[in-house]
Amino acid sequence: MDRRSFLKNSLKASTALMVSPAMALSMTGCQAQGETLLRLMALRGTVPFQLPKQFQQSASGRSVDFKQVRQLRELFGLLQQWKRQTTGEVKTPKGLLPWPVPLVGTPAEATVPDLVTIGDFWLTLAIRQKLLEPMKVETIPTWQRLDPKLKALLMRNDRGELATEGQVWGMPYRINSTVLLYRKDIFADRQLPLPTDWADLWRSDLKGRISLLDQPREVIGLTLKMLGKSYNTEDLASVPELQAKLAELHHNAKFYSSTNYLQPLTLDQIWVAMASSTDALMMMRRNPKLAAVFPRSGTALNADLWVQPALPEKEERSEAVMGSIAAWCEYGLAIDRAAGLSLLMQGRSPMLSQVTVDGLVDELRKNEVLMPGDDRLQKSEYLLPQLGKTVDQWRSVWETMRND
Repeated sequence: MDRRSFLKNSLKASTALMVSPAMALSMTGCQAQGETLLRLMALRGTVPFQLPKQFQQSASGRSVDFKQVRQLRELFGLLQQWKRQTTGEVKTPKGLLPWPVPLVGTPAEATVPDLVTIGDFWLTLAIRQKLLEPMKVETIPTWQRLDPKLKALLMRNDRGELATEGQVWGMPYRINSTVLLYRKDIFADRQLPLPTDWADLWRSDLKGRISLLDQPREVIGLTLKMLGKSYNTEDLASVPELQAKLAELHHNAKFYSSTNYLQPLTLDQIWVAMASSTDALMMMRRNPKLAAVFPRSGTALNADLWVQPALPEKEERSEAVMGSIAAWCEYGLAIDRAAGLSLLMQGRSPMLSQVTVDGLVDELRKNEVLMPGDDRLQKSEYLLPQLGKTVDQWRSVWETMRND
């Protein structure tokens, strides 16, 4: 499930969900006496299974218990349940989101892992609900070498708001983007100009042949970007031409979906789709008729993170486990693994920009989605957290657009 579809789809669940042993895939190393056990839990497919094995082999005295969960709502639900077992409730603060977030089931896992994966989009909610503990980045040397924009995204106060003097609440391991996925054979046969940027979604020759993500931050954001504004514009009323452009875009689109655009592409029902970069790369491997472009004016970026689940009161992780957490985060950020991991993860390693391009294999160097160039990356933006009146205003503009 797409990370930003989690909240919306979770509301459709009328019954409690449970992460059963059959749904949680496990890879556990044999722990010898005296070894430190590091417990990891990730969304399935976002972390190469080879990485925990290699880390365990390279880290003398450390054993890894690596589990994968099939659905993001189950993983986030586990974070809520571990907290609920301690406090008896998990509250969503007013003004944070325009909808409630239901608790999800009873976890099969009694032991709280040391690290869990979530997307940066959910970081504010997780901090507000006190589901996490801050990271000790002073023991992770590569933290200092990360992109400053990415570091700023992860530094928050205890309300989940950006704070330059705040604590660090997650360590990134994969960077994704929003791209345009299209049928290159259709464009060639009809001798149409290839899509290169967001403005192409307003073209008359593509009317009724495009799909948009069912996500206001993405669709309103790309329209702002096309108008030369920021994805993170807080006051939409300051962009008077926005509503008209959104109406034009709405009438050009055939449908909205964050998950079901592959079949319409293959059946010629649409020719261009907004897509997550991970979905696009996977689809392109399966279908040679598909190609993707990283928009020239920049796009939305998001980061997959390792975060530390909160422990019950009066419990704390040992120094040995904290050392293993730091070693694991550092291991995954090593520059000499950045290229290989980017190909395996179908997403950029946070350290890929520091790898010499001449030393990359052709499969990566010629991949525009993973290697769009410094200029396009510099124009791209992480979606910053929204709170209070900004959330309400964006929701109102989105509903007006969709009801047009």
